[in-house]
Amino acid sequence: MFRRSWFVTLPAGLIALTIGCGGPSDAVPKLSLNPVKGKVLLEDGKPVTSGQVVFVSTTTGISPNGKIGPDGSFTLSSGGQGDGAPAGEYKVKIEPATALGTSDAKPRPGAKLPYSGIYADEDTSGLKVTVKDGDNSLEPFKLSTKQTAVVGSSNPNTGRSGMRD
Repeated sequence: MFRRSWFVTLPAGLIALTIGCGGPSDAVPKLSLNPVKGKVLLEDGKPVTSGQVVFVSTTTGISPNGKIGPDGSFTLSSGGQGDGAPAGEYKVKIEPATALGTSDAKPRPGAKLPYSGIYADEDTSGLKVTVKDGDNSLEPFKLSTKQTAVVGSSNPNTGRSGMRD
């Protein structure tokens, strides 16, 4: 009777195990990205000329963003340049250029914004978007100028400093 030793059987078993596992069904699913373009305008129709638009997903945890150009236009990216966003529901915030490069993405103290400071936070902006499969050309975001934020100044009513609308 022929008897196999463990050092011959073990490598053969590992090879079979390796081939049988790790196939396409075990791979991390790749999200399908959809092109998203739009504009950011003030309520009078003039473009917001700097800053960035950030879409905050309510489901995937991904936050695609796009730099606002001099004409108010933006193209979203989820990592690559202009590659888009996964389909789904998003809250939107507009980060002013004064906030870019800061750790908390809030306007720098003393910054006067051309629009209300409520747009700098996705929970207060009131802006929501549904990204659909395929190309997405969004209606322009029209930002109110009525409650212009001044950051870092003292509020005469409370004596506290911080953002006020």
